[in-house]
Amino acid sequence: MLAGLDAAGRPARLGYDVTETGATQRILPTAIVQNFVIGTGGEMELATAGSTRPITSRVSHAGIVTTTVYALTEPPLPPDPAMRIAP
Repeated sequence: MLAGLDAAGRPARLGYDVTETGATQRILPTAIVQNFVIGTGGEMELATAGSTRPITSRVSHAGIVTTTVYALTEPPLPPDPAMRIAP
C-alpha cells in the first residue's frame, strides 16, 4: 500500500465492517517501463530520477502488482421505533 493511504479507513469511519481477506495479483492496463544505466562496476542499475547518466537500456513489461483485498459488510441499521411491521 502506498504510504499515507488507508484504503480501509474511510469505509470503517462510515460504519462498514472492513476485513482484510488476503492478497492477490492483478495486471495493470499499461506496461511498466524501467530505464537502466551502466553502473560503476559495469552492471546494469535502475536509473534514478534526475540522473544525468545516459540510459543504456529501456525495458517494458506487463505491470503485475500485488494488491490487498478487503471484504466490506454493510453497517446494521438501527431499528426505527416509529416503523411497525403489521402481523
